[in-house]
Amino acid sequence: MTVGIFTVAPVLTRLYFGQGFTEIAISLRWLSSLVFLVSLELFLNKQLLLANHLENATLKVAGICSLIFIGSAIYWGARWGYKGAAMAMITAETAMLLGYILLKNRFIPGVSIFNVADFLKIVLASSAMYFLIYLFPNQEFWKWPMLLLFVFCSILTYFFIVLVVCKISLKAYIEAFLFEKSKIKK
Repeated sequence: MTVGIFTVAPVLTRLYFGQGFTEIAISLRWLSSLVFLVSLELFLNKQLLLANHLENATLKVAGICSLIFIGSAIYWGARWGYKGAAMAMITAETAMLLGYILLKNRFIPGVSIFNVADFLKIVLASSAMYFLIYLFPNQEFWKWPMLLLFVFCSILTYFFIVLVVCKISLKAYIEAFLFEKSKIKK
């Protein structure tokens, strides 16, 4: 999702807001990293820290990061406007992720959450979509076909990550999907 938002940010801003707002594509590209940061934060927060009864420490990290966000948003927002606000958001979320990682390392040292080899496979699979930028350099002419192509490539990348990197068989994936559908019907 991060790669998709980063890639189609200029196209989306022109489609939704018009030519006068193409500058905000820069901020949208910066903010696309929040998908990755927030998903890791939520995993650490909900699955590890709160499950191990570290509510007070988690709340302290969230409070400190809120203060970091408020201070940096006021300071950078006054200086650089929307770009400063985007930087403040990324700074606060990065600080929260680092705080959660420090809590995990201090209180739950035996749990490993990060495999470098799998992470590099995911980055490689996601970056494979960037060749489309070079295939279609005239984004103004290829608005909708290019957008649809990026969505299709994002879906293919997701399935590649699920099947190859996470090593989930296609049969198990389909069975899990059908099992969820049958639970909804009941």
